[in-house]
Amino acid sequence: NVNNGVGMKGVQYRANRANRVKPYRARYQEDGRITHLGSFKTAEEASKAWADYAKQRHGQFFRLS
Repeated sequence: NVNNGVGMKGVQYRANRANRVKPYRARYQEDGRITHLGSFKTAEEASKAWADYAKQRHGQFFRLS
């Protein structure tokens, strides 16, 4: 959801995270299943991880919107 405060699809900022080294999380949801893609230092890194995973899953049908 791009209305998640970060403004990037699949990216969440975890403010209450004890380890703030990597406060951004990338997750991909499809058919009710959530795949955790990792924790990242920046929102841009998390967004790239999400986009790369989505491209891998959907190939030519991928779109970033």
